[in-house]
Amino acid sequence: MRAGAVPDRGFTVIELLVAVVIMAMVLIPVARMQADLSRRHARQAVLLDRFTAMHNALALLRGLNPLAEPSGRRLLAPGLLLQWRATRVSEVRRSLRFLGGEGDFDVALFRIDAQILRSSGGMPMRFAIERLGWRAIPGSAPSVTSCP
Repeated sequence: MRAGAVPDRGFTVIELLVAVVIMAMVLIPVARMQADLSRRHARQAVLLDRFTAMHNALALLRGLNPLAEPSGRRLLAPGLLLQWRATRVSEVRRSLRFLGGEGDFDVALFRIDAQILRSSGGMPMRFAIERLGWRAIPGSAPSVTSCP
């Protein structure tokens, strides 16, 4: 050490301020990116819940016979209720056999208007599908080839 020299005692105030500014320039974009990722994750979770509810509702309606059950409601999951109402869009007709002739069922086309309601409130998810309704004709034994 030279005579009259000031011993090193760490950072100067200017050096400290420059370091803080550089750290802020790095950390602010990282914090924004983290907040954006959190928002995107929350949005993806909501979309996944909606997709799962819609998938379950369609699976339930796929097995529905609207001629036998034109309206109703079913619990899809805790807090999710599916409601539907079927409207006939064609006249009831006799089915046809695979190789010709009349079949063993009366059939009609239905439009099913459905909605999924949440017990927590919020906007219901509404959708519509078309589905064939059927009923066996009394006195005829259904064959494998004549099922709708």
